[in-house]
Amino acid sequence: MRWYCVSGSWRRLNGAVTDAVRRRVSEIMRSGDGIVSGGASGVDAVALDEALRHDSAARRIRIFIPATPERYFHHLLASGSRARYTRPEDAAPLVARLRELRRRNPDALVGNAADRQIDQTAYYGRNTAEIEAADALLAFPVRNELTASRGTWDTIRKAHRRRLPVEIHPFDLTRET
Repeated sequence: MRWYCVSGSWRRLNGAVTDAVRRRVSEIMRSGDGIVSGGASGVDAVALDEALRHDSAARRIRIFIPATPERYFHHLLASGSRARYTRPEDAAPLVARLRELRRRNPDALVGNAADRQIDQTAYYGRNTAEIEAADALLAFPVRNELTASRGTWDTIRKAHRRRLPVEIHPFDLTRET
């Protein structure tokens, strides 16, 4: 079995991005392989949702988060608009989905007890852990009016350093209204 890291934008998606993520994750899961991803909104959440459609017991799913589960859940729910890497409107549904994942398979949610502060360093450390657990990377960098998908490119660079196969599906949403 191969593990595919799925990484991408958390800020804004459209139907084309969502469809591309679902299609590739569905292919991976139907082949008997597994996914590794982060616990953010956007691409991560779409990948988790699609993976659970194919693996309800979550045996071939590993979701890495930048803190212990309870600290991360509290961060998402208490931070409101200040939460990094998750839109405020996505926080409660995301926490519910991650709790459900943990209920189905406690080993599927991988926390990090070492990080003392949930900040960009913690998230980039989470990216490193994802790549270390993966055999390949599927990246969905999304350029929009707010970002050029810096975290996704960080993950891509780390995968290249490990000489992992990398499949990049770029999207440019700057021209959408």
